[in-house]
Amino acid sequence: MSDRKATHGQEALPSTEALLNKLCTADTGEYYMLVKLRGAGVPPELDLYFCKNKFAVLQVRVKKVVPGVLHEYSVGPSEIKPTGGVYELRSLRSEHDLQIKVQPPLGLLQLVKPPPYNTVQEVEGMLRKLYAVTGLYYLLHAFQRDPTRESVPLVATAPGATRHACRLAGDAEVLELLLAKCQVFTRGQDNGTPSLKILDCAKPRTRGMLLKAILEVKMLLVIVVEHFLDNEGQLQTQRNLQEFHNFLIEIHEDCCAGGASAQYLPPNETWEQLKADVCGPSSAVRDTSVPGEVKLSTKDAWKVLQECVANLRDQVVPKLQGLGQDTADLPLPSADFASAAGGAEFKLRYARIWRRAIDSYLLDLVHSGQYQKGPAQGRGMIRNQWSRPDAALRLLCPSVALEKAIGDAAEELEPILAARAARPNPGGAAGLVNVGENLCAANALLQMLFSARPFREAVLAAPDAPPDAPPEAGVA
Repeated sequence: MSDRKATHGQEALPSTEALLNKLCTADTGEYYMLVKLRGAGVPPELDLYFCKNKFAVLQVRVKKVVPGVLHEYSVGPSEIKPTGGVYELRSLRSEHDLQIKVQPPLGLLQLVKPPPYNTVQEVEGMLRKLYAVTGLYYLLHAFQRDPTRESVPLVATAPGATRHACRLAGDAEVLELLLAKCQVFTRGQDNGTPSLKILDCAKPRTRGMLLKAILEVKMLLVIVVEHFLDNEGQLQTQRNLQEFHNFLIEIHEDCCAGGASAQYLPPNETWEQLKADVCGPSSAVRDTSVPGEVKLSTKDAWKVLQECVANLRDQVVPKLQGLGQDTADLPLPSADFASAAGGAEFKLRYARIWRRAIDSYLLDLVHSGQYQKGPAQGRGMIRNQWSRPDAALRLLCPSVALEKAIGDAAEELEPILAARAARPNPGGAAGLVNVGENLCAANALLQMLFSARPFREAVLAAPDAPPDAPPEAGVA
């Protein structure tokens, strides 16, 4: 770890760092792998830091921010309980005021079997389970949207039913685990219709448990989706692959708008924000991040932007022009930031060119046999290029407009990738992803055709092809 000097000639306060470390430590002594949540289900008034390995949550309510100073609190590390608690952190040096609630896991991680999934049966079972868990998310979200709602039907045809209610009702394990882990829910009936009821819907304890359940269910979906995106080889049949990409299109509409990775900030950005909230501004505290983590310097940030522009100028735009595309409406992004809006304008121009490239040739390329790394890595490459300038722009020209441009671009990309992966190849053939499967399918088709007597007789009766004509004199 580096040991930077704080502003005003001070180092970061050891007691505050120890407090932050204790907040981020499980009762087993392991550090939480925290990511800051965003997107559907996340209340705008809270900063929610979710632990992807333990499913604990740090809920931060910023009551008053005093920028530019280090913070010290009367609450000490020994007062933090890993089993959960609410802590009022009022700075002894200023009016900086936070409330941090440590919420232990409910146990909904047990809703699905952890990866890997090695057989076709396991994969098919998991795909069915994903729809049931998604049904649970929509049901819980209905309670969140309406704080006065006391029940939601479990029958798809009932008034007020949520999406995939029948899938949820058909999976007894999902419902039973929810009831066992969250005692604010119970099964009942409304005029003879089976339903899920919530007890004391307006009480703070109920609302808190409801929010925690929504976050655990949503992140469970995110984790499984990310696993299959990184390990598409486990989707062993074309049917499995098609079902998975249909599921992606489904959840990208609202539950995970923008894709799985858009539901949270990366761990390094998460840590910087949490550290700034608790200890003070990032530039004023010791670097307590993970050892070996690479920080982007100003010099490196300018280099990244220059490389982004050069790649568009020398590779992407000429390729579009070679395909007959008119690129007059695609001006290159400029790193001459004359105003605060310069970063946002760079991102908008950059995304516009890449969007044209994705539509014109890039998606078809990574889904073709010419791309040797396969579609999954190809889509990963597209994601990396799409977001490549973001960190540099945030460092060199931060603004609200830039954050909006980055967020809009993130939400735009994933539905495009999912839709392309779910449709057949551009030639209209429903070929299989695995070359061996293609050969087996072709062989099986030939065997079936030859088993038909008329086809076999027609092939055997066909005359032999004439021999090739000898080359004419004088022709090499």
